Amino acid sequence: MSDFRHITLLLVEDNPGDAHLVRHDLGNEMLLSFDIVHVDTLALAVKALGHRRFDAVLLDLDLPDSSGLNTVRAMVEEAPDLPVIVLTGRDDIVLGIMAMHVGAQDFQVK
Repeated sequence: MSDFRHITLLLVEDNPGDAHLVRHDLGNEMLLSFDIVHVDTLALAVKALGHRRFDAVLLDLDLPDSSGLNTVRAMVEEAPDLPVIVLTGRDDIVLGIMAMHVGAQDFQVK
């Protein structure tokens, strides 16, 4: 018997290829199902947070309207109770740890 859980994610990613890969990888998950809302700017993410309930945010650090740790700070300020997982193209563990210090729950190198 399967224990299925449904998770609603806000994916904040400006690179369409990376967004596709995230959707694809999560689509292969066997024990969980995901409803993914994809936006490509921080401003659109904030707007989405006002219109829908999410279980977590997958957040790219570098967006057209925000970059680096400021992106994390802004998202955590907008949704302080929502888990934020940082997605970064930088293979930099120090940056990932710093993101966690400003409010992210975890980070993943793309």
